[in-house]
Amino acid sequence: MRNSRHILAPYSMLAAALLILACGKDGGSQSSSSSARQEEQERAGKMFKSQLLPLNSLVAGSSLGLLEWNVGPSGMSFHLAMSNTPEDLEHFQAIHSGNQCPTDSADLNADGIIDMRELEKVSGDLLFALDSDLSSAENGHFGQSRSNEYGNYVYSGQMANSHMRSIASDLSPVGKVVVVYGVNQNFSLPSSVYEGSGNKHRFVPISCGVIKAAPPQNLY
Repeated sequence: MRNSRHILAPYSMLAAALLILACGKDGGSQSSSSSARQEEQERAGKMFKSQLLPLNSLVAGSSLGLLEWNVGPSGMSFHLAMSNTPEDLEHFQAIHSGNQCPTDSADLNADGIIDMRELEKVSGDLLFALDSDLSSAENGHFGQSRSNEYGNYVYSGQMANSHMRSIASDLSPVGKVVVVYGVNQNFSLPSSVYEGSGNKHRFVPISCGVIKAAPPQNLY
């Protein structure tokens, strides 16, 4: 019996160690999830804003805009007002993961256009499109972001916080980038410009802004 206890002892110690490790992993996962939810709750009721400034002005003009991103306890809403964009055109628009907008130096191939691929090297990957259905991972319709004859439009959309969790590990709007795309087809673009979905004009960035926390408003 003495020998059998000596033989079983190492296995008992190994089982105990594995149990401790397993408990540690579960605790870490729960702690991480709890921390993310706490940060989400802290953002509830807050507003985030971005002023969009022109990109590729030679083909897009001076496209300006203002994004308001409101975070609630269970969902968030987006309000984007654009002016002086290429007129009578449906504009693709999206949130990117980076923390800055491109400058002229982002035109790596020196063709005179900062295209979508060059922008992503500075502004990060596309997280989600601001389309007509923010509950879907697929890029939908952009009828709300169609400019009128003066180049103006207003877009609104809502997204559940649970859906945002499935998109990004960093749930904070701060530092993310909003970009509006699309120039008129009558411009002759260089062949080197990125051609997404067979239409290079649709994915030329025209306006960009970095999202920041809006200061609290005084009601009195």
